[in-house]
Amino acid sequence: MSLPNYFNLKSLNGKNGFTIEGMAYNNPIGKSVNGAGDMNGDEFDDLIIGNYEANSRGGASYIIYGSKEGFPANFQPSILNGTNGFTINRITDKNGFFGYSVSSAGDINGDGYDDVIIGAHSWWRTPGEHVSKSYVVFGSKSALSADFNGKNGFVIQGNVQALGYSVSSAGDINGDGYDDLIIGAPYTNSNAGAAYVILGSKEPFPAIFEVSTLNGVNGFIINGVKGKDICLGLTVAKAGDINGDGYSDVIMGTGFNAGAAYVVFGNKSPFPVSLHSSDLDGNNGFAIVGAKKQGTIGNSVSSLGDFNGDGIDDLVTNELFSNGNDYRIGNIYVLFGSRSPFSPSFDIADVNGNNGFAIKSEVYGDPRCIGNQVSGLGDINGDGLGDLIIGNTLMSNFGSVNILYGSGKAFPASIGCNYFNGVRGITIEGIRKSGYLGGSVGYAGDVDGNGVNDIIIGAPNYEMNYDYSGSVFVVLSDNANRLPSSGFPLASPSEIPSSVIASPTPLFQNTEILPSNSPDLGYGSSSTLEPNYILSYVMQGWGILNDVI
Repeated sequence: MSLPNYFNLKSLNGKNGFTIEGMAYNNPIGKSVNGAGDMNGDEFDDLIIGNYEANSRGGASYIIYGSKEGFPANFQPSILNGTNGFTINRITDKNGFFGYSVSSAGDINGDGYDDVIIGAHSWWRTPGEHVSKSYVVFGSKSALSADFNGKNGFVIQGNVQALGYSVSSAGDINGDGYDDLIIGAPYTNSNAGAAYVILGSKEPFPAIFEVSTLNGVNGFIINGVKGKDICLGLTVAKAGDINGDGYSDVIMGTGFNAGAAYVVFGNKSPFPVSLHSSDLDGNNGFAIVGAKKQGTIGNSVSSLGDFNGDGIDDLVTNELFSNGNDYRIGNIYVLFGSRSPFSPSFDIADVNGNNGFAIKSEVYGDPRCIGNQVSGLGDINGDGLGDLIIGNTLMSNFGSVNILYGSGKAFPASIGCNYFNGVRGITIEGIRKSGYLGGSVGYAGDVDGNGVNDIIIGAPNYEMNYDYSGSVFVVLSDNANRLPSSGFPLASPSEIPSSVIASPTPLFQNTEILPSNSPDLGYGSSSTLEPNYILSYVMQGWGILNDVI
């Protein structure tokens, strides 16, 4: 469908976006959301939502199939019936936290269907009390089951602390045509942490895959260094192909104290069984670091795809406490990929517009770009470039989300929150108190099959039917009225579509259109918004987000 220039959230009807509702008191969904790829081979991307609080914290995960037929405006997981998606419950594993982290796995077994990975890092952190696990579910055209018998999926486990705290596809890091996996275990190695890479294969997987069997051929381990790293593997993600050598790379964050993020390059040669973060020398990968003692770099990491249009993938990470001790001032760093050699270490202070740029909360406590969660979106506005989504929950318990569009034009060394102005990006504010909009953000893919990617956003404390039941919001994008790649600096009023300036009614109910030089550009009047609507829906690739909101 084609979204009108001015859209009232009351008209969300399942065709332009939908809300996935939590189903029980104090049993929130929305803490972990992501795209699932195309699991059933119908050419529509699917969604995965984790609910680790379900089943006495045994957990559950929900797969929702994409479709061109539309969705219920309010979608409850209880209606999943095998045709529109399915539920995976782990009733027997109490305190297993199944669904704490969820992600597409790509096509790990090469059967033409995308797979998913679900982390169950366990409540307990002491070895021997619980075995931490991650579960891989293979995609299939036929009805899916979750017996994890090696044919329809398998279990990855090990006697390591918090294995599965974070999970992600790694892309194809060894160039064999099969997607690979990366799994974080941040509390192992005396809290130095580790990440485990499992390589995809056409050979059958065992029903239970022990990480102790990794041998460099079937996968390898990236270890944090004791005394240097704190909780490597707190976050993991594929990094795309950041050095342009044709192999997918991976990134993992630490996220405590000064923090750091580490990029490991893919390659065709066999990997060592184990390597340490200190082994990265610029040829096999590099570290992203900063000088602030409490900056917590790497608390969230993601590939952006090709954000600046140079043909090489880029990445994003955050610095949650950019002034060292205040959670209300955070920065986001976009690092551009390059075919030029990398140094062993990259200091975030060195971003200069050519190698990347910073998004800074230039006003104390500005909730529009704190950035406790970041993710690449793919292309949601139809310009062929990757876009960025930023979740902000730490400034205000309402929460907010920023979206910044990729651009092929030059970037300054840093930009501020006023760039989310409807031309280069937008700000979406949560309006339900304690809803924590943006508590999770992810890559949804093209859920409705219109050729443009969509958006999925979690609000884990949002209360619709029950207290603290959470909600997930999907807004479906459109490939009509695509935005130009505007670049920087800030647009003049003549660059903003005349329909935005002239219309008597703003895009979202009770938001206001602000002058282009307003310091509050991007904010809506949240105090007057109706309590039943929140500006955080799974957005179906809005190619027409050309409004100032």
